[in-house]
Amino acid sequence: SRLPLLPVNSFSFLPMNAMKAMEVSRTVWSNALELPQTTADTNLDSYAMNALDDEDNVRRQLSFILDDKVPQLQWRCYQSKLHRGKLLEVLISIMKCEGVNVGAKPAVIQLCASALAILQSEHLAFQAAMTLYSRFKLGQYFCEGQASSRNPRLQYDSKLVWDRLQFCQPCIADAFSRHACEDLFFNLMAAWLPTLLICIMDL
Repeated sequence: SRLPLLPVNSFSFLPMNAMKAMEVSRTVWSNALELPQTTADTNLDSYAMNALDDEDNVRRQLSFILDDKVPQLQWRCYQSKLHRGKLLEVLISIMKCEGVNVGAKPAVIQLCASALAILQSEHLAFQAAMTLYSRFKLGQYFCEGQASSRNPRLQYDSKLVWDRLQFCQPCIADAFSRHACEDLFFNLMAAWLPTLLICIMDL
């Protein structure tokens, strides 16, 4: 199922039609990812299997999320330090999970920010991000010390997107080819794919 990535302007002061759209979007996410309808009031650490030896250092790396101005978090809900703090805890919990090596990647922050904004629950956002990480093998996208444009998995998947684009929207592919910009397309895909294309949505 396709996950609708709708704009989230706030949690409690949305117009009624936007609130309904958010509810629909939240339901589709929950159904597509088979998320529970309710979550226990449990600390997120209980979901993580490892302790971070350098958690203080990780928190320092991610401390910018608590700043008043975070350009990549463009939802109004993240104007609140409370909600930015919730996102920080989701990211820390993901980094604590065994076998998950994503670091403080902007793509992961985007993905988790979208999940939290739409699902409005740290526990559901955590479970959604982990489900997507596993289902789409996102770990293969994040190789330390390697530029995304040189990641072999991203190169392969970008080629799949290009082939699909040539079949479904040949006029768009032709525009890139006509201006000798195929490399630009592959670089864009390498940047967008780790976020499940969230970065190209009008959020």
